[in-house]
Amino acid sequence: MDITDFPTPHIPDKLPLDDLDTAISLDRRFLRNLIAKERKLSEFIGYLQNLPNPDILIASLTLQEAVLSSRIEGTIATIDDVVTNDTNNETLKNDIVEIENYCSAIDYGKDELTQTDRGISKGLIKSLHILLMKNNVRGAGKNPGEFKTEQNYIKNTHLGNFTPLPPVLTDEYIDNLVEYMSTSDEISDLLQAAIMHAQFEIIHPFKDGNGRVGRLLIPLLLFHKAVLPAPIFYISRYFAENNDIYKERLSNISRNENRQNRTQAWKEWLDFFFEGVAIESMRHIETSKRIIELHKEMTTAVNKTDMIPLVDMLFKALKVQPKIAIEQLGLPNTSVRTELKRLEEKGYIQKRGSQRKTYYIFTKLLEIVRD
Repeated sequence: MDITDFPTPHIPDKLPLDDLDTAISLDRRFLRNLIAKERKLSEFIGYLQNLPNPDILIASLTLQEAVLSSRIEGTIATIDDVVTNDTNNETLKNDIVEIENYCSAIDYGKDELTQTDRGISKGLIKSLHILLMKNNVRGAGKNPGEFKTEQNYIKNTHLGNFTPLPPVLTDEYIDNLVEYMSTSDEISDLLQAAIMHAQFEIIHPFKDGNGRVGRLLIPLLLFHKAVLPAPIFYISRYFAENNDIYKERLSNISRNENRQNRTQAWKEWLDFFFEGVAIESMRHIETSKRIIELHKEMTTAVNKTDMIPLVDMLFKALKVQPKIAIEQLGLPNTSVRTELKRLEEKGYIQKRGSQRKTYYIFTKLLEIVRD
């Protein structure tokens, strides 16, 4: 790579963006448009709050997000690949580990935000990066959990090459970002999440894995701000489906040195982000309804009410191994195996593995979340 092909490093404005706040406040039509799109997220949140057991949604939606966020970075593994996890293909094996890391990082972030009052700190951001890079996935050799010490470069033949913030300024700008996330001065928390994500990607603090960390921070920030009851709203499917526009809108912010043009680029990014929130909110509601309906159907289908925990286990893991279910649920061996056989005969689950390592895949749920 010839660094003479790259522009000088981009030094972004620090947050908050006063010019952007003013521009949004003066553009009533633009503001009303953002508010209308944000209402779609409120509809999804209202739906969650009325559910007796929203936990049965978390595993499915989180896995769906992990697969799609990782796919933006070039993985090819599907949800089915991750759940079955029985491939001999080394590329798929590595993809699966990368996706599992993403799920672990979401869980860790939720636990940290729940158990501490530190909010999204520099330490949490670094810890999330370590988790995403563990088990020798792509980027594992690029100092996980440590900010870059050398200038990084982003090559893009379509949009043009980009040079992020210099390493010497990384800590200063991450400190500014963390402070910004701790405030409540924006028009809405969702607007703050949109600005946070773009600013994080512009800073590009790590040598690798910036996109995954940046997308992970969106639901975690909304959870921390009590917008979401859990970090269960995800937008990566929209980003993946509109990947060129996603990258272009982010790129435009850092390519406009003229202040007025840069403010316009920020508004275009916000419009894109909020459109994605509206679309994904409606998708989340539809997917959630199908999952809840399936759960009701299966709790009715089981032979005895004491088998409902077995159904819940399937929803939380998308597969079950009889031996583990028997141990963890404390249910009789014969009862568990008989019930799994019944659920298989009804077409809800599918038996896999050898005689000694039998497990069941929750095929009915996979049909929903792979859509």
